[in-house]
Amino acid sequence: MSKDKMSVSTKEYTVQAYIDNLRRREEDPIKPGCLDIHPEHQRNFVTNLEWANKVICHFMFHKQLNPVIFHTIHRSDGFRYYESLDGKQRSSAFIRLVENKFKFKNVKKHMRSQDSYTTEMLAACDNKYFCDWPANYKSSFLNMGIPVTVYHYTMTEEETTDFFKDLQNSSRTSAGEVLHSFAGTRSIIKIMPEIMKRCESERIWKKKSTRSADKGERFKDLHVFTCMAYHFLKAPQSNKDVPNEDLIEWVTKEGNNYTPEMLAPFVKAAKKAMDLMDRMDIGHASAKNKVVCFFFLITRPPPDGVLAAIEQKYTVTQDLELPEVRGRADQAWRWYVHLTNNYGKCDV
Repeated sequence: MSKDKMSVSTKEYTVQAYIDNLRRREEDPIKPGCLDIHPEHQRNFVTNLEWANKVICHFMFHKQLNPVIFHTIHRSDGFRYYESLDGKQRSSAFIRLVENKFKFKNVKKHMRSQDSYTTEMLAACDNKYFCDWPANYKSSFLNMGIPVTVYHYTMTEEETTDFFKDLQNSSRTSAGEVLHSFAGTRSIIKIMPEIMKRCESERIWKKKSTRSADKGERFKDLHVFTCMAYHFLKAPQSNKDVPNEDLIEWVTKEGNNYTPEMLAPFVKAAKKAMDLMDRMDIGHASAKNKVVCFFFLITRPPPDGVLAAIEQKYTVTQDLELPEVRGRADQAWRWYVHLTNNYGKCDV
């Protein structure tokens, strides 16, 4: 491949043009020239609305956003589009805003911009859905610039894997982000024995979360991922908490036995569990029993209407109070039963 064909460029899109060119949802078709933020190796929406709001507020106040990055996919039939390498979550923040998924909150009230127009814009749009923003400020926002970096060639799987690993080393990782931080889920399964042994020896999941970028946090999140994988792949009928020794033995002996086809349904279910936690705006806790509880809600769906009732009940009252459970034998299952029993009769 020539040097020219391997070039990299960065250009600025207006917010409006960027959103118009995005493939917003996984079910949307890939169109020629579109910016696809839903490739298999990219993570699903895992950030909460508070995070999305902070991204938007920073963008408006400082007029800055780290470049979103794509590489070029050339199909044999001449069809060309651009596949996301980094920036899916930042992109999702803009999608959620313009689709009125949250009210914008001005979290920069303690600061005053040197630009009076920016200060007035933040004040006028505060606590409003995008559809309710004054027309002049809505137009100003949509004409702000988003930097887009494009690799004008298709990266190999090895290159994209290395690209993600470098990114992971420079930013914190949540359990949801782990799902697509590697080119394939098998990559995660293969390194799990080392991860689990480290967790076991240092009792990492017992330490208070600091959400720092150190390996301890990443290992703790991978531990949560492993618990979900075990319940889906190894013991789908089990309601019991999995001893760490069993997890270590499983990934050591069977970690290489799962094909991409076998792993795909698990990844889909895990992503849905993270999405559910995101919609309920409770974050993606590293506490494995809470995550596994929500994983049960996805993989063992309760009667029709119960899941919607749980979501509505929590959204309306913000009172999701899981009971204190003594002993670790089946906490996730008890929480699952508690949720379905208590919210099963809510009006939807």
